[in-house]
Amino acid sequence: MAKYQMLLLAIFIATLVCLEIAAAGATEQLEQTEKQGALVGSKNRSPYLNCAAACDYRCSKAGLHKRCLKYCNICCGKCQCVPPGTAGNREVCACYNEMKNSRGGHKCP
Repeated sequence: MAKYQMLLLAIFIATLVCLEIAAAGATEQLEQTEKQGALVGSKNRSPYLNCAAACDYRCSKAGLHKRCLKYCNICCGKCQCVPPGTAGNREVCACYNEMKNSRGGHKCP
């Protein structure tokens, strides 16, 4: 009976160690993504992206601020990604870059 208890305890401890390693890896990956300044493409969707704040910064220098915010928030909501900076860098977010308006131009600012 004691052997079974020891075996169960060893399995339990091994499981906890594996879970801790997996959690540490996920945390490290999230930190690296945040350091890049944006989420890359639709493969890395994150429920933690604050679209309002990201778009507020993205559109801070736009001439048509309200329109920029409107379309940025639409794109961010669908892609969960906003390129870094106030202009350009669309290639960082594949989904954001690929969205087009009815005229074939970029939908996302």
